[in-house]
Amino acid sequence: MNWQPIETAPKDGSLILLGAPNGVWVGKHLPAYTSGFAPKNPWSSMLLNHDHMAERYTRPTHWMPLPAAPGAEAPLDPAGEREAFEAWFSAAHHDRLDRNMPDKSYNSPGAECAWSAWQARATSAHQTPAETLAAKESP
Repeated sequence: MNWQPIETAPKDGSLILLGAPNGVWVGKHLPAYTSGFAPKNPWSSMLLNHDHMAERYTRPTHWMPLPAAPGAEAPLDPAGEREAFEAWFSAAHHDRLDRNMPDKSYNSPGAECAWSAWQARATSAHQTPAETLAAKESP
């Protein structure tokens, strides 16, 4: 993997590595809040309270995809994982999930954080969505 110009970065809300002269961090493109406010810098850091990177601190100049997890055998089935996550989240939190942000992320920062953790768990556990649901449903 090589660093690529920020202009070529995905703008669909995918988590990526963002690079700037003062550091590297995990982030995503998020051009507007649910309120409609659009900050000058559309890049949101997952390490800074899931907030936009303030222009005065940094503005990414490059990006690269996240590397595969150590020992990862195959890419996740995003649709199957998302379905399993949403079933779990709705049952555990009695909450409806909305993904109507411009980048298709969840409206709730808690749900977005839980989804990131779910993906990490799924990658490291090497379980299929069906195995995850079966384990949840067994007594």
